[in-house]
Amino acid sequence: MGKGFWYTTDSGRSPVEEKINELPLPDQAKIYAYIEKLAEFGYRRGVPFVKPMDGKIKELRIPVSPGQYRIFFFFHQGENFYLLHGFLKKTRKTPPKEIDVARNRMKHVLINIGG
Repeated sequence: MGKGFWYTTDSGRSPVEEKINELPLPDQAKIYAYIEKLAEFGYRRGVPFVKPMDGKIKELRIPVSPGQYRIFFFFHQGENFYLLHGFLKKTRKTPPKEIDVARNRMKHVLINIGG
């Protein structure tokens, strides 16, 4: 069983968690349930729930009332994971800027944890 960590800025904010908490309560509950399942099943949680995206970055796919919510994350030291970036997917193809945000945040995390 892995443990999830929120990406936090140098000032201590968690943009992923903040975005989730702006959504309607039923969607928040569903997203948090998916995160719990990711912690419980880790690598064994595959498609359609988790999809590889870019190198170590994976995508947690959550159907919500307005469409699809995506959270980019990466596994570190076994099944522990860092939630890097979340957004409501509105297009068929994932916008490159969303992946760029996740890449930059992963670099920030690895620098801060010495990975």
